[in-house]
Amino acid sequence: GAVVALIGLVIWAWFTLKFMARNSQSIAKKWLQIKVVRADGSRVSLGRLILLRNVVVWVLSMIPLFGIVDVLFIFGEARQCLHDKIADTIVVKA
Repeated sequence: GAVVALIGLVIWAWFTLKFMARNSQSIAKKWLQIKVVRADGSRVSLGRLILLRNVVVWVLSMIPLFGIVDVLFIFGEARQCLHDKIADTIVVKA
């Protein structure tokens, strides 16, 4: 069972990195036909996607209630979650 799970994880990671590098999309964003771009509309680097939108936010999520605060930012005027503001990104129609 663990071997099958590991193989599945590797396949998922490969597809995710492939889509993120090519179109700034995760698998779910590809299905929803949306993608991440910089706030000025330019392409997002893979490093920014991984480091700022994921790793930094993952570290900050260890702070109690950060997840709730992050999501509540969507109700602001810019309609961006806190993790989007940290990475200077927006989500647009692909």
